[in-house]
Amino acid sequence: MLTGGIKESISLFFEKLKKGIIKENDKPAIIEATTSIQQANIKTKNFISDNGYLRNEELTKLWLIALEKVVKARIDENLPEYLFHKSRFWGEPKDWLNNPETLRLLPKLIELDKKCEMLLMTLKK
Repeated sequence: MLTGGIKESISLFFEKLKKGIIKENDKPAIIEATTSIQQANIKTKNFISDNGYLRNEELTKLWLIALEKVVKARIDENLPEYLFHKSRFWGEPKDWLNNPETLRLLPKLIELDKKCEMLLMTLKK
């Protein structure tokens, strides 16, 4: 469900880029948002590898910063909600992990990583 939403959001972004709806002066904000997502993604992967799924206020803040930058960049309408849930997850991971239905609200890290790479490659053109 969520992965399809991210794929759809990125596809819409590419269409806007191709049609010229996204202007050259929008690109710096988009790059900033993308790198912010990537930074949160990398720190999250490292934290999980070292510590597992413990509460982490720093990760909560990183995902909220990414959310703020995505909203400013106006990349799409759905991605902010996903990033908001990502930040909430790190406030109390055990609550989310104990309820598989809530996990459907979270984008997978690998999926976000791939989308960031695709966004940056597209912006280079």
